Amino acid sequence: MTQQHETEEAGTEPASDRRIWKRHSGRGSSQLSLKAMGVLYDAGRPLSRDELAEQLLPRLDAYQRGYLEARYAHTRKRANRNAQKDRGIPVVEGNDSASTTHQPIDIRSAVAQWLSVAFLQRASQGSSLVRDPDGRYRPGPKAPQVLTVDGRVLAFTPEARRELEEKHAEDGRFHLALVEWGRLTAGLDMTSPAVRFQLFFGLMRLFFDIPKNGKEPIDERVIRRHLNEVARCADRPAVRRRLVAHLIESLLPSTEQPS
Repeated sequence: MTQQHETEEAGTEPASDRRIWKRHSGRGSSQLSLKAMGVLYDAGRPLSRDELAEQLLPRLDAYQRGYLEARYAHTRKRANRNAQKDRGIPVVEGNDSASTTHQPIDIRSAVAQWLSVAFLQRASQGSSLVRDPDGRYRPGPKAPQVLTVDGRVLAFTPEARRELEEKHAEDGRFHLALVEWGRLTAGLDMTSPAVRFQLFFGLMRLFFDIPKNGKEPIDERVIRRHLNEVARCADRPAVRRRLVAHLIESLLPSTEQPS
């Protein structure tokens, strides 16, 4: 399945409209289509168009709402111009006085229109969506495709959706953590090994709830000779970086605290 298009031919519309209606060239379904499919996955039962629209609406972000409102306004403007042409009224480019462009847009109507035109047509064009005899919709036998940020095309099954949402959430939290880390280190001397050491182990204590002044679990006198040997072997910067990365990878799984 190629990417689902929430687009229409630009024709001679102004540049602001053409920007919205450019066709996509990627593979996989659009994020809007995948959100609508996610609604059906979560419902666990067939939904009518109105039920689908009602449950999809709260999941839309500000960009998607703006997109659907602009799409709906574009469609109304074009319908108004076609009606003027049918009545023999000259259409003046840029003159919206007789159009419906500036009328308030009902986001529910915008969502319902997009569902009818750009999503529910899947029921007649492919196998990722099925329309039951009573007019309700449910996922079809073949899952739609999703294009991941690393260029992979995956079947958007319920399992894949959960994995992608978890990865997205992890990426978001990682970004926020990096932002806070930048604020923390902005006024510190990060060229100092002692500062970096203190920051690292301070964070580790927070991660694993280790008391700052608690009793050490290992008597360092017992392991000092072996630590010295490890340090002697890792006597090059590149070796130390590899060793630190290896130790973090091998030690953290066994010390992670349950969430």
